[in-house]
Amino acid sequence: MVYFLLKFPVFVALTVYFRRIYFSGRERIPKNRPMIFAFNHPTAFIDSILMPTIMPYRKHIFHFITRGDHFRKPIYAWMMRQINMVPIFRAQEGYQDPRRNDKTFKHCYDVLARKKHRVMIMSEGLALNAKRLKKVKKGTAWMALGAAEDHGLEDVCIVPIGLTYENSNQIRSTIMIDVGEVIEAKDYLEDFREDRMKAVAEMTEDLTEQLRKHMIHVEQPEDEEMVDQILSINLNGRKEPFFPTLSRDRSLFSASNRIAEAVNQMNEEDKELLRERLENYQLALATAGVSDKGFSRRKRFSFGNTLLLLLGLIPFLLGFALMAWPWYVGQYIANKRIRSRYLEFYASIRLAVSLGYMLIYLIVTTVLALIFLGWWGLLIPAGLILLGYIALWYRDLWKEWRAAAEVRRLTGEQVERLELLREALLSLVIG
Repeated sequence: MVYFLLKFPVFVALTVYFRRIYFSGRERIPKNRPMIFAFNHPTAFIDSILMPTIMPYRKHIFHFITRGDHFRKPIYAWMMRQINMVPIFRAQEGYQDPRRNDKTFKHCYDVLARKKHRVMIMSEGLALNAKRLKKVKKGTAWMALGAAEDHGLEDVCIVPIGLTYENSNQIRSTIMIDVGEVIEAKDYLEDFREDRMKAVAEMTEDLTEQLRKHMIHVEQPEDEEMVDQILSINLNGRKEPFFPTLSRDRSLFSASNRIAEAVNQMNEEDKELLRERLENYQLALATAGVSDKGFSRRKRFSFGNTLLLLLGLIPFLLGFALMAWPWYVGQYIANKRIRSRYLEFYASIRLAVSLGYMLIYLIVTTVLALIFLGWWGLLIPAGLILLGYIALWYRDLWKEWRAAAEVRRLTGEQVERLELLREALLSLVIG
């Protein structure tokens, strides 16, 4: 019950936190079969709530594999189970006896046997806030092959899904979700019956390959900052509508993947040239006193957008005053609690705290409105949510309009030089 009650509020929270959610390859997800959804793991718990939130609940009910130390206290264990969390006990968290997981695996096999119920697992095991695939653990393959061989679920499959965040710790950023080719357990069963370890290793290798293909993967950690900056420059140059938040368009992922792969394949000499061009472009922007987002989207500074900002000022002020405070509370608590070495938890803490305060605020407001206004009181929380979305839209437009306004004072020669530097940079990775 709690799982279903939270689905819509969490979806709203995600569409506030992320400006755009790209979900491509959805047509690859099979229908009416036992499925294990396998992800990479860039953040603490946002990864776990994405799919259950954006997939229709009538078709998919998800059960999440999560770290067992969250279940140590009975009240936490009860809360976790209400939202379909399933514990996995790992040695690095102090659990040395692998037999503790027998119950977890049995529960997962029971889940897979139920219609519409799916298992979700973060196949890397540990979260890492980086555009890089870590070593994929063998537990996903063991679960799939165990379900097929020992529990008669021969049609079970693994659905690999790559997650790439523009910047998970930045509100109103972008996330890309790309579904890979399904991995059929039955294709490994013959080998599994002869040599279990070998079959599990082969399936894990294939899962690694699929995850690697469907996320942005930067081979060398020292290249990641440079790739991040180039990906942002490429994103800024796209014509992105304000709505809808959820899109099936794969073009951004394809372009971003080409950039990352181009850098991965470069020799050191080519990388040095790329760094030089990136630095030249950034220096030119700084000298001109503009940002790449403002320069790339300079058409946002227009009479129409100026008029919209003037007309929307009062609704924005109302929406900001009434609906922004939970997000600032979430930001404050995340800043206080999360240190730099635990960045994987920052976005999750901020989102969870903000959502909690927002739910309490809206529930109290709704109850009071019903008491004093009767059923007409339902218009109050609905109006608050609408004002909140208006404030978000206004904030996004204002930031782009202001950045674009800075570009208007540049001379034609300065604009032309920036365009040449930008094109020279992107030509090395896009062509």
